[in-house]
Amino acid sequence: SRTPAREALLQLEAVGLVRLMPKKGAVVTQIDAEQTHDLLAVRAMFEAASVRELASHLERADALRKDLEQALAEQLTALRAGDLLRFATADFGFHARIIEESRNRVISETFAQLGPRLARLTYRAITRTTTAPERLPAEHEELIELACTGRVVEFEAVLQRHIDAGHPGI
Repeated sequence: SRTPAREALLQLEAVGLVRLMPKKGAVVTQIDAEQTHDLLAVRAMFEAASVRELASHLERADALRKDLEQALAEQLTALRAGDLLRFATADFGFHARIIEESRNRVISETFAQLGPRLARLTYRAITRTTTAPERLPAEHEELIELACTGRVVEFEAVLQRHIDAGHPGI
């Protein structure tokens, strides 16, 4: 019915995926290079903050490692099946899990708001960059090791290279 459809569109507008146009309907929003840069900069800040927090609580590293390795295994399964949507979903989940480790309510709320746009960026990067699926697992293995051993500066450098390689030209 109209009410649930309208509510769904309002939710999509709230997270920036569509723009409602009175008496005309809805239009899917586009992400330009500037917005891509800004969204990825925020994601990188959130991930770095999470790893800095984890470095002070390395007793939590084993649980994070297990979750990240599971997300990585899901990526590899999707890659073997040629399922890029599933691969992108697992990739997004990998980075979301790092951010979740901050245990910071404000970061979590902000990430929940930005999450759909970041997920769309992840899928776009994976489908537009022919080498992404092959190189991401090795990069993720390195990020896991650096995060779970509290090597924050190295994590930030590898994460930036990871983002730059996945989103060339931003």
